Amino acid sequence: AAAAWTWRRLGSLVIDGGRELEVPRRLAEGAHLYSEVRWYWGPLAPWVNQILYRFFGVHGDTLMWAGLVTAGLCCAAIYLLVERVSSPLLAASASVAFVFGFAFVARNPYAIFNFVMPFNCSATYGVALALWSLYLLVLHAQTGRSWMLLLSGMLAGLAALTKIEVACAIAAAHVALLLTN
Repeated sequence: AAAAWTWRRLGSLVIDGGRELEVPRRLAEGAHLYSEVRWYWGPLAPWVNQILYRFFGVHGDTLMWAGLVTAGLCCAAIYLLVERVSSPLLAASASVAFVFGFAFVARNPYAIFNFVMPFNCSATYGVALALWSLYLLVLHAQTGRSWMLLLSGMLAGLAALTKIEVACAIAAAHVALLLTN
């Protein structure tokens, strides 16, 4: 419902959103990140987006669908995290709050702070990776399965390739687990 309500109404080609479309296009054409293409964040998002462009074409819809998938992954992780410590009703409520409060929201006239056509894909991809890393970290803490810790660390490492803020948050969660064990 949120996707249908906001379809093609989120993002701005003029205010920052154009950069999210242009950088992966240039990478797909062979330009090098940081040396030929100015970029202030980790390399994961433009690399992923240029791969998506290669498979699905250089089009705004390609990144909008990637944003929908990212929002869906975040929504699922939030549900599973909240359900581990609460009830399914609260987990569903948290997921719905995420969808309408963050994933598909238009907070300003340019509607760039959302997950579908964001100001910065590094932020949305990083949040998705960090949430799944946190979920696996919680599962490891509850079950003691070491492969979950390993996978959580791998996702945290990928999140570190997005934005430093996301990397610090998920690193703090891992440090907290190590200090409490």
